[in-house]
Amino acid sequence: MNTDNIHSKVNQKTPNKQNLYSENWISIIISCDLINGLFLYSSTGNVDLLKQRLQSLKVSFFNSKEKKYLGFELSSQCVFDIWYCSKLYGYGDLFRPNKSFLKKIVDNIYSPIIYKTPQQSAYDYVFLRSLEECSNEYFFPDSVFKQIKENASRDYLCYFYYLTHVIFYDLKFGLIKYDGSCKEALGDLTVLLTDPIVSSKILNAKYCDILSEILIAFILCDSSNTSIFHKIEKIIENFSDNSNYHTRTVVKVYENLKKCERKNSK
Repeated sequence: MNTDNIHSKVNQKTPNKQNLYSENWISIIISCDLINGLFLYSSTGNVDLLKQRLQSLKVSFFNSKEKKYLGFELSSQCVFDIWYCSKLYGYGDLFRPNKSFLKKIVDNIYSPIIYKTPQQSAYDYVFLRSLEECSNEYFFPDSVFKQIKENASRDYLCYFYYLTHVIFYDLKFGLIKYDGSCKEALGDLTVLLTDPIVSSKILNAKYCDILSEILIAFILCDSSNTSIFHKIEKIIENFSDNSNYHTRTVVKVYENLKKCERKNSK
């Protein structure tokens, strides 16, 4: 990705500030492009987009010690996305954050759950899974996972985010074929979506972002041939507001995965 491309994206309409990724524009763009590239790689074998994004970071722009890109401070989420995607692609620890940064994240994960919001616990889960995937130095006991799940479940939107990311990380964003390993998360998603109270709130176009992630999770788990999937699909297909960069990205990922699924079924 060249700098002109980055700046053109930054100058687009500002995203919804309620989005879970909205710490800053540059972080949103980098994270979205990397995850889009990872899903494209896992579903089609086309590595060009992921390779291009990582190469642009590798060549001259990213300083993993300062966590800056083009002079912008990156969000912790973005720093972990870069490390995770580059690790899966085979770059090893080229983008490994420094020890003080990692210590701060680990200390935060272990900080008292009573002071955390459901959204913070959802973030903690992503950091935790990235740490375990990218390094053999970190291991978190079941009690930490349990606390994160319980706290995230206090808010249904954060819980949906948590459940979809259980599936994403279990399946390495599609690089691993579904084998039932995340069956519990898939079951919880289905139960929530078919609950009359929850479904009356979540099945709305204004939640297109998380609904797209739910569709992605269902496709990864070979569970797209269900009535709830088709109901959500209609909501996404009729969604027209494309001002949010993250939402546009996850909708694009869903559409690409759906195309691959149809192609492979023939």
